[in-house]
Amino acid sequence: MIGLLLLSLLHIPPSTSTEQTNITDTDWRDSMTPVRSVGSCGGAVAPIAIVSALEWHIASITGQLKPLSVQYLVDCGVDRKSGKEVDRCDHGVSVTALIKQIMTEQYLPYEKDYEYVANYEAGRCEEVGARERKLPNGLEGVWLNGFSTVGGEPENIRKALMKGPTINMILTGKDFVHPPLPSAVVTDTTCVKTSEPELVPFAGWQSNNGDPYFIVGANSGERIGEKGYVRYADNKQNEKCMIARLGAYQLNVSPRKEVEYQIGKGKLNFKEAREWCRSQGEGWELAHIPTAQHNFELYDLLRDKFGDDKKQDGTFNFYWIGLVNTAPGKWSWVGEEGGEGADFLRFDKKIKYRFAVMKKVNKGSEDMRGMWNARAESTRLRFACSRYI
Repeated sequence: MIGLLLLSLLHIPPSTSTEQTNITDTDWRDSMTPVRSVGSCGGAVAPIAIVSALEWHIASITGQLKPLSVQYLVDCGVDRKSGKEVDRCDHGVSVTALIKQIMTEQYLPYEKDYEYVANYEAGRCEEVGARERKLPNGLEGVWLNGFSTVGGEPENIRKALMKGPTINMILTGKDFVHPPLPSAVVTDTTCVKTSEPELVPFAGWQSNNGDPYFIVGANSGERIGEKGYVRYADNKQNEKCMIARLGAYQLNVSPRKEVEYQIGKGKLNFKEAREWCRSQGEGWELAHIPTAQHNFELYDLLRDKFGDDKKQDGTFNFYWIGLVNTAPGKWSWVGEEGGEGADFLRFDKKIKYRFAVMKKVNKGSEDMRGMWNARAESTRLRFACSRYI
């Protein structure tokens, strides 16, 4: 049954013999809302896992821990082709699709305004005003910039958990029964034979004097384990059931800063375009695009001005944005080259140059508009500027 973790007490040695001296114990539960139960809505496992992690990030930035609406993500999904609402209780939705929805909208109501009912309710999204964003926005103080895939071995999960909760896919089997003690470190011995994939929030990792375990929210409310959290053994057997081969994700969230855009004049090379933007006054730079929402906003501004038709002169088909490749695999917004790098990236294929551009022509659906590429610094292109306000 999706959402139900069955537990076994068989002790198996830890999953790795490598030194863990660089890994510290983590437990983020004090900054997370109580464990939720999916109830009769099996497709809610992804929304619950994402919301649980997102709430932690918001609390770490704003200092306020407030439950966000899982039901909004269940009710307010729209099929890209038909444009109709999707019953996510029956059909479910991928983690990446949900994260991208939130990234695009930068909107998620509070739980108190749009409560979870463990069922899809057709039309409710419009009835409560959520689709028109009439409900207060729980993301008001932050931006969801993106997510990273935490790949490979359990060691990667341990390291990721030092930064905050992760969203993990595990297999749950028949041996996942209620432990006799809430504090038991448990192992599933049958997950590979009788398994159902389930998305769960990982809230930490404990070395536990050589008997390590992950702290896992069980999607069954507070009735299992320690108020809904299971001490999930970090060992070879559970490695077969979890994480590395099925996928784990970590959100990237930052404080919200509003952005103002303006279109530059003429066609300039990258350096000249940046100088023009900086000449507009304090705070102006070649365009920063921190989220998908801002990417659409800037693309639509440029499209309204210049259209989206393809020109034979290729210099009319791209716009400079203020993004530079500063190291292998690392892109940074101009003026922030010494920082951790850009969180939101939207390149459409392999890039040969160091200086990013937005493509004028949209060859796909509306949610694919504003794809990026790169050009040589000396290319003369139209451009856009931005400043944080």
